[in-house]
Amino acid sequence: MKNKQKIIKILSKLDQEDWDVLGDGHIIMKPTYYTDLGFPATLVKSVTEVQTSDGTLNGSIWKDQFKAIETLRKIREYNKEDILPDELIYEFESNYVPSVEAVWNLQFLYAIARLLDIKYQTYIGSGFQAREIRNQLQAICKTGVNNNG
Repeated sequence: MKNKQKIIKILSKLDQEDWDVLGDGHIIMKPTYYTDLGFPATLVKSVTEVQTSDGTLNGSIWKDQFKAIETLRKIREYNKEDILPDELIYEFESNYVPSVEAVWNLQFLYAIARLLDIKYQTYIGSGFQAREIRNQLQAICKTGVNNNG
């Protein structure tokens, strides 16, 4: 019971920007993002995994998503048999992250929902699912009552 109350207290103190992050089902964050908000390290560690890029725009981790789009556009201008200029290879490699230890935000939300016994609608898309769980969390913070559990 204390863990549930602690989590609700942490959630109640979140600002709009943090609620926006929690509503993103695609984002991966450094574990310290969650622990800095006050979430227990054991909870965060339980959902921390090595996230791996697959080399595609949507399936990869980028330091800068917009720069990645531009770099990949440039690469597509070349034929497969062409040798890419060193500058373009460097541009790609300096932005591409092969793997990183991180928290997939949707997994974090699932863990919070389990901890708080929250029932939520199931959606196919990660973004829709994250927003649904986030909305249920916000409702509990506003009312102090889990109407679904």
